[in-house]
Amino acid sequence: MQKIQRISLIIIISFILFSCQSNKTLKKIEFDNDLFSKISLNAETKIINPVYESKYAEPYIDHSMKFTPLLRVHDWLEQNISTFGSYNKLVIDISDASIIRVEKENEGNKKYQEKFIYFYELNYELLLVLYDDDDLVLATTKVKSKHSTTSSKLISLNEKEIILENLIFDALVDLSSQTELLLKKHMIQYML
Repeated sequence: MQKIQRISLIIIISFILFSCQSNKTLKKIEFDNDLFSKISLNAETKIINPVYESKYAEPYIDHSMKFTPLLRVHDWLEQNISTFGSYNKLVIDISDASIIRVEKENEGNKKYQEKFIYFYELNYELLLVLYDDDDLVLATTKVKSKHSTTSSKLISLNEKEIILENLIFDALVDLSSQTELLLKKHMIQYML
């Protein structure tokens, strides 16, 4: 009889533990720069200046990530913006690539049951300048992208990483299309 009670107790405890598991799973994104816009400009050289420096203070959290927004945008610029020709110089300044996390009160949001949630915001800002061989400005454009999302305060490190990777991916999709649009508007005569 005691053995049956122990087995019943183990089954009940197992059932309770498994029922407390999250029923929603987040899928990890595989970054493939081929999914983003590809741009070709008439320039001999391309220089990417990561002007943005991570801030090691609250509310900034991009410095704590394995693959930072700065690294992701730099990879995209390196792989998807190509140059052709034998003159001109393209200079790309990455002015902002920050993610902030702020604790906010959960005002009427039924997605989360907690009283407080985390609000994440990613900001990208690029300055693209095309110079001739005498270092005179031929064309310039500034591109900005801002994306945000929320999460429960009580999430695992893996869930946090996936949420931030999704945020970066969505922001890069927007940034690449905005860059292509603005370059077509301001530098169409230098594009292929």
